[in-house]
Amino acid sequence: MKTKYYRINKKNIDKDRALTFSIYTSQANKLALLYKTHSMITQKDIKSIASIDKLYISAEDVQKYKAYISDQTNTKKVPQRKNKFFKVNQKSIDVGDALEFSLYTVVEKKVSALFARGHTITRTNKKELSLCKKLYISGKEVQNFKTHVAQKIEKQKAKADIRTISSEITAILEHIFQTAETSRVRELFPLVKLLTKYLLSKRFQLQKLKELLVYEYTTQTHSLNVALYAGLLGKELKLTLSELNELILSALLHDVGKTKIPLKTLYKVEELSEHEHKELRKHPTMGFSIAREASVINQKILSGIHHHHERLDGSGYPNGLKGEHISLFARIIGICDTYDAMSTNRTFQDSKKMFDVLLEMKKDMQGKLDGELINTFIKLKTA
Repeated sequence: MKTKYYRINKKNIDKDRALTFSIYTSQANKLALLYKTHSMITQKDIKSIASIDKLYISAEDVQKYKAYISDQTNTKKVPQRKNKFFKVNQKSIDVGDALEFSLYTVVEKKVSALFARGHTITRTNKKELSLCKKLYISGKEVQNFKTHVAQKIEKQKAKADIRTISSEITAILEHIFQTAETSRVRELFPLVKLLTKYLLSKRFQLQKLKELLVYEYTTQTHSLNVALYAGLLGKELKLTLSELNELILSALLHDVGKTKIPLKTLYKVEELSEHEHKELRKHPTMGFSIAREASVINQKILSGIHHHHERLDGSGYPNGLKGEHISLFARIIGICDTYDAMSTNRTFQDSKKMFDVLLEMKKDMQGKLDGELINTFIKLKTA
């Protein structure tokens, strides 16, 4: 059957937006392809389109064109700013996914459209994605991507794999710590629930959890390690499901205040100056504020973030709290934080062996860290 074509209004074609349909024009009384589906329209293209008398789309693309216009209408309700792009985790895109956002990559130092919104990912597409070092989405479509991730998590709840969950958590934490964009903190909430369910499920395997621990220090891997240790310790203490959720989230966010500390200070090889020490010691208070801004209002969670550097003898910071004034969450996270910091490779120190670290914590941190909790932690580590 002969393909039908319909005329469209060229004013509906937007700059810096990938097409979800092909555009044709009339040349020598015949229709000729002007732009293919997925083409990214530039300012130069807009000028070229303005000089063309008539534009057409095929009948099979009519619905895509209507969706394009509808999305355009919704977008124009919001004041337009220069488009920003955000890195996304490739593992969030699977074969069969119908994209509710466009995907971009970098080609010759320029952001280039890869797959347009509405495209369904095939096996071939998945291979193409694996060849891309980095994937991005438009700032205008961040909410669509968040919805996409949330829906995938819901679908995978019944068969959630602990490695997948930890990868998603690490990717979010990496973005938070590299960009200081703390608005993504809320994306951790559903993932924490999945992690907790795994810890309490029959599928739980201690060895599998230990394989997730990373011994090369970065702030994001350290945060995940501390959360895993805290979850295990909390489980051993027979905390409830909701308490474990709260403890793990608190542990994941315990260093979120470091997003406000210069990277050169965080990863400095030489000894920190007195001023740098003072700045670094502000991170628990900064983290407390960031968590509240991200709608964390639970006092147990906030106390773990705010007081994980407090010590029983009052020598800690930021408030010099003593003994029972330090919450259970803060004491648990304080132990897990100390252990991981001593047992991972860092820019200014090599890692120590497990037994050496445990012995040092038991002897040198006596009166500072909770002795009973350390004993329980040692049993876990030597099991």
